[in-house]
Amino acid sequence: MEENLAKLYCPNPTCQAVNDERHEFCQVCRTPLPKRYLWATVLRDPDDSQLSRDWDDLDLGEVWGDRYWHKGDRVVLDTHPGNFPDLPEVVPPQLEAYLRLFPYRWHVPQLYGRAGAPSQLKGRSIWLLDEAPIRCGPSGVWILQPSLIEKWADASPLRQLNWLWQIARLWQPCCQEGVASSLLDYDRLRVEGSMVRLSHLAADDHPQTLKRLGRFWSRLIERTAPPVQAFLQQLCDRLSQGTIENENQLITALERAIQQVGDRYHYHNRVAARTDRGPSRARNEDACYPVSGQRGVAEQYPLTLVCDGVGGHEGGDIASNLAIHIVEQHLRPFRDRHRRPDRDRLLNGIQEAIFKANDAISDRNNQEQRHGRQRMGTTLVMALAQKQDLYISHIGDSRAYLITRHNCYPITIDDDVASREVRLGYAFYQEALQRPAAGSLIQALGMGSSNNLHPTTSHFVIDEDCICLLCSDGLSDYDRVERIWQREIQPLLNNGVNLHQAVSKLVDIANNQNGHDNVTISLLHLSVEKKSPTLPSSQDLLNSLEKLPRSLPPDRDETIGFLGDEDESDSSDPTSADLDTTELRVAPTRRSYSLPITLTLILLAGLLAGLAYALNQRNRPDQPEPPAPQPLSQDSSQDSSQDLPEDEGIAAQLQDPTPIGVGDILRLDNPIDLYTNPTTTAPPRSFPSDNQVFIVETIRRADADSPQWLQLTPCTPLPFPVGGWVTLEDLKAAEFSQVEEPPPNCDRPDE
Repeated sequence: MEENLAKLYCPNPTCQAVNDERHEFCQVCRTPLPKRYLWATVLRDPDDSQLSRDWDDLDLGEVWGDRYWHKGDRVVLDTHPGNFPDLPEVVPPQLEAYLRLFPYRWHVPQLYGRAGAPSQLKGRSIWLLDEAPIRCGPSGVWILQPSLIEKWADASPLRQLNWLWQIARLWQPCCQEGVASSLLDYDRLRVEGSMVRLSHLAADDHPQTLKRLGRFWSRLIERTAPPVQAFLQQLCDRLSQGTIENENQLITALERAIQQVGDRYHYHNRVAARTDRGPSRARNEDACYPVSGQRGVAEQYPLTLVCDGVGGHEGGDIASNLAIHIVEQHLRPFRDRHRRPDRDRLLNGIQEAIFKANDAISDRNNQEQRHGRQRMGTTLVMALAQKQDLYISHIGDSRAYLITRHNCYPITIDDDVASREVRLGYAFYQEALQRPAAGSLIQALGMGSSNNLHPTTSHFVIDEDCICLLCSDGLSDYDRVERIWQREIQPLLNNGVNLHQAVSKLVDIANNQNGHDNVTISLLHLSVEKKSPTLPSSQDLLNSLEKLPRSLPPDRDETIGFLGDEDESDSSDPTSADLDTTELRVAPTRRSYSLPITLTLILLAGLLAGLAYALNQRNRPDQPEPPAPQPLSQDSSQDSSQDLPEDEGIAAQLQDPTPIGVGDILRLDNPIDLYTNPTTTAPPRSFPSDNQVFIVETIRRADADSPQWLQLTPCTPLPFPVGGWVTLEDLKAAEFSQVEEPPPNCDRPDE
């Protein structure tokens, strides 16, 4: 709509010229003009149930808050893209879920800022979301992408299963953040080609269960074509009846069905990679696979890697090339098209390959007595495709993007200080980027033991043509990919384009428009073609529901899998269908696995009562499970007269009293569950063993029934959301040792 074209102010602070929305560059200084189209949502006040009910009737005019140009229903364009958005000093509790779900940003939109003061917006607290599922309609008005239920009947069987699989993988993290209701609302569930996306999040009024998810999905059955219809009917029945007990079983069933349907498709791939020293560096510390001009082997699944020797570290070129060689060699057995491994074995193989590369570089550092800045290290990002499955793994700040005909999705999250702050829910991303050392890496290959290395692997089901871009920061810095993908990369989805020429052009763009570093780029083109008019039989798909494992390996949820290292063979998952509301609100207690196993052995072997009693005593936990804590009052932190002294309270409860207190550093011998606060009803996060923590605070109410609670925080930066509260009983059960001398990089607060 010509009359609705916005006026954009040049982001160059020395220019600030006014430009039309249709211009890509400032007409005065030629600075690129970022176009940030944002989706608006009203932040509800928990004490005001009427707030935002009249959103549809809320007319805020053409420009909101003197900055945001109205482009459609709840869609605005930032007319001052060079200015920092309006952000509060403290993250509102209602918005923390957006930050903690940052690792799933291709599904969940990200917080951008407030649209203005409530006084400018008729008393409403309106927040804007970036990377929301919105598009420009035929008339020029911006609208949401179609809902899943609108597109369901027209989707292929593979895509229908893919959409359900994506929702199933989001279920556990959304339950953990108290926003699983978002996945039970077809108005929020939008689709962008093969990708499921949420328009905005909804807070749970009560804990959600898989039974509700089964009833919700049952609305799709009538619109589903056979043979998937029979499979979906049986899947929903089992969810509603509680036969499928946890989301891991649900994911397994869907993956089995996806593999059967995916076998009816042809998957073609092309890959090209190139590394370049760049105009400003004396040597090239980057490396890639395959090397320039090398062609893939037809009998192997495609693999591509990019490594960037950590800047400023001596020997970065050695580290990057060593990592490429070791990872490629170790993954060769997993690339044989005639012997396709199962997914769990492949995921373990990817992790082991990365650990082997890390150990090799670390060992060389140690042999050459390299310390501190002298140690060589490297980032790594890799992509491995097996038919419909695409796996992307990374360490450091080299990036991966997935480009389809609909959008460009940033897949990896930099392992740096800024991203860590966002994932912990401590800061908005724009704000975190402004902090000192925001871009400092918190992990890279070769800098230490693999016990403290946490690679991230993401898994995608490919049901449409796409391009996977891997690159070092020589290209990704300054948002270069976000600015050029539509013009330079999306056209590659047409098979006639030469992939090697495209890579060379991207290298030239990086050198000419960035030019501050080495640059390495790899493009993996994946195309999908149905090879058979027939699909698996209904019975074949129904067999996918049989013999589901009780639980999956702890690393099964690749995006945050490293958080759960404990045995979950009898996990009482809060999202399981057999839990009710009261079970979700009891105090957190340490799970006991040995007792059910012992009872099973007694029944099977028919042991004598005396022997059974002895075994039961031997396997019984040393300490009783802690009773439910009384909710803390809002001013409990100020009412110190009712709290016991910190050191006295801890030491008095240890069987072998150890003088630990606030500020002390402990090394955990076993994984431990940490809660966001002592009164939360949300599931805990698992903190892995062999890591060091310091005690930040202790709390214990005066009544004798209340357990002692300790707040623990990692001693050294870790790339995932950890830290929280644990009872003293659980800490003792995990076993720990006190660290006398903190490591040099320990971020312990001042005592």
